[in-house]
Amino acid sequence: MKGTCLVRAHTAVRGFSRIPKLTGFLDVQPDLNVSARQMQKKSRSILWPTLLVAAGGAYYISKELASEESGAFPERTVSLITSLPTRYLSRLWGTVNQLELPVWLRKPILGTYASVFGCNLDEAADSNLEHYCNLQEFFVRKLKDGARPIATDLMVSPADSCVLHFGKVEDDLVEQVKGVTYTVSTMLGETMRPGKGRALFHIVLYLAPGDYHHFHSPTDWAATTLRHFPGDLLSVSPLAARKIKGLFALNARVVMTGQWKHGAFAYVAVGAYNVGSIRMLADTDLTTNAAQLHAPVEKALGSLPIKKGDVVGGFRLGSTVVLVFEAPEAFTFTVTHGQKLKMGQALGH
Repeated sequence: MKGTCLVRAHTAVRGFSRIPKLTGFLDVQPDLNVSARQMQKKSRSILWPTLLVAAGGAYYISKELASEESGAFPERTVSLITSLPTRYLSRLWGTVNQLELPVWLRKPILGTYASVFGCNLDEAADSNLEHYCNLQEFFVRKLKDGARPIATDLMVSPADSCVLHFGKVEDDLVEQVKGVTYTVSTMLGETMRPGKGRALFHIVLYLAPGDYHHFHSPTDWAATTLRHFPGDLLSVSPLAARKIKGLFALNARVVMTGQWKHGAFAYVAVGAYNVGSIRMLADTDLTTNAAQLHAPVEKALGSLPIKKGDVVGGFRLGSTVVLVFEAPEAFTFTVTHGQKLKMGQALGH
């Protein structure tokens, strides 16, 4: 019915075989008790001071960008960035995104968003913008059957994304971009060591705001552990990745580790500014970007089988997926830096 919020079946993805009755889990569940008046009353006392701090920080950072034309930010700039109230602002943005739009406003607002960020409405399972109650529903739109064919290669792209960096992991160090490194063990919460005749590889994939926001499995594997690391919510744009050392180990993230046919395998969903919400099918009770920070949480998954192309979870705007895996030393990536990928396209063999 025109103007009615629809619950649409997921027609473009397959769920885990061992997790029943998850239809609709990745759909938006708006807080029906939140109104514009309530949100305004709740945030009035801290909103403007927060915005002033954020604006001052943004001005300082822009000056650093102008003066630091290459290389990572100095420590003082990173310290300032991590002191900004990005987690609060992300929660506020999430509340705004859940406010129901009047039917007459949906096409102008969502159509403008789709035009600015290059969303392809022809491949959406529902291309009628009036059927999306709010911005968040549109962010997590589903695709038509067959919109993302899965390549037969050993590993495929887990998401619509842009390739930021890829290569071998040497001495526990990963390059998030050329010349800017971080340690794998810090990001994953465990150390991965390749066996004889094998090496560790990684790839960093950036999801832009206009991309399809569900992320999938790049290969057949079995997940054994899920860890949630609360942390900062900094931008994960290509510029931020070039400037903020250890970005993906600083940000809030959900890490799933396990085994695939060639050894250890890790799948990392990294939160970002305005993307505090990460949904994972392996843990439907997981809450990210909560008001109160807590210690990292670890959950045993047994040996959860995940097939190539299965949906793993979803973001609420755009973010980053990092894959770290053991493979034969002859493994070769078939992508290039900066390449735009669709979910299911070949990554390597």
